[in-house]
Amino acid sequence: MPLAEIEQLGERLAEYWSRFDGYTATQTRDTSAYGYHYLSGVLRLEMDRTIANISRTAGISEQNMHHYISESPWSAQYVNKMVRQDIANHPHFEKGSILILDESADDKAGKQSAGAGRQYNGRRGKVDQCQVGVFLALAKDGMSCWIDGELFLPEEWFTDEYADVRRRVGVPKDRHFLTKPEIGQQLIVRAKQEGIPFDAVTCDELYGRSFAFRKHMNESGIEY
Repeated sequence: MPLAEIEQLGERLAEYWSRFDGYTATQTRDTSAYGYHYLSGVLRLEMDRTIANISRTAGISEQNMHHYISESPWSAQYVNKMVRQDIANHPHFEKGSILILDESADDKAGKQSAGAGRQYNGRRGKVDQCQVGVFLALAKDGMSCWIDGELFLPEEWFTDEYADVRRRVGVPKDRHFLTKPEIGQQLIVRAKQEGIPFDAVTCDELYGRSFAFRKHMNESGIEY
């Protein structure tokens, strides 16, 4: 990349984020600057992309960044939907694109994070204490873009024992247990309803072993 373009990256990132910043403002204050610093930190840091490190490199309060990510009432769903709308209208993905359905895990030391527990961690290839999310990406010709995702909550999280924990971490009251294939099916349905252009879906055997998942794909006429 030419030096002149590198020097413009910060300005271009700020311009890009300005298209989304209105979705992270609340009724009482505009917190969108934290979103820009968070996005910038995720792109700049090669490893240890923690809130503490992102805050330190940006020169802002770690406590404020924690509040922005964990407590501020802006809705990530609106931001994600806008990203999907951009992708749906992008000429590169108009024909020949593939949806990639997969899961990803983050290591967790305890049960303080929503969905944390001893479960299979694909990155480590073993059962470990972690969070797991089910994600959907759109890909074509070496280009890909994450377009949607949902946190997987293990079945034990819906027992009475976890009632206080669910309330503390903000699990919606109407949320109920869903298997990973069921979450994946919901993501694909949402992508189709919102006009994401794709010719087929690819996934691993976790989803392919699910009769209900395959039945839905066949009945919907989706190649997989």
